[in-house]
Amino acid sequence: MSKFKKSIRVFLVVSMLLIVASVPVFAFTTANHVVFESGLNNSVRASFYANRNTGSNPVWGAQPNKHIKQCFVRLIEGAFDSGRVYSDVAYSISDPVMKTAFTSRWNNPFHTAYTYYGWNQYF
Repeated sequence: MSKFKKSIRVFLVVSMLLIVASVPVFAFTTANHVVFESGLNNSVRASFYANRNTGSNPVWGAQPNKHIKQCFVRLIEGAFDSGRVYSDVAYSISDPVMKTAFTSRWNNPFHTAYTYYGWNQYF
């Protein structure tokens, strides 16, 4: 194979790896999860499954042995304040759909971003 073809293949492989690495992976098996992202955007995302119990030793500040009904997130950066952004409400503990609260803003490197989240209601 010529040097040019090898160069093209290496470039394509590296490009694909960079694309795959830049896509945020958001899969989990617990009842609740929080993701903070920074870069060109600052964002915060909180998610939960109502049909999963938080367990006796929950993560992310949830109440133990409960089912989450709703969550919220908040992003503050400089003079910007998103206020509380709420997820959809789960109407029963058998709801299998992941509910998510998400907010994002372009990153201003001259200000510090602060993120907040919470589990607003429980069954």
